[in-house]
Amino acid sequence: MSNLEQILSELKERGYRFSAVRGFVLNALGKSHKPLSVPDMQALCKKAKLSVNKTTLYRELTSLK
Repeated sequence: MSNLEQILSELKERGYRFSAVRGFVLNALGKSHKPLSVPDMQALCKKAKLSVNKTTLYRELTSLK
């Protein structure tokens, strides 16, 4: 089982649901070789043509923390 699958499994056990944004954030953090800021994440979302509000990104990062 990959780290991403393990994290998603643990989140599901804790009652969190999977969303496209949550999956994208986890995937981006897992592939990055450096810490990512919210503006970095917004740029990645824009490249992936995923429309995500800045507040949503902060909320996702807080819930993952």
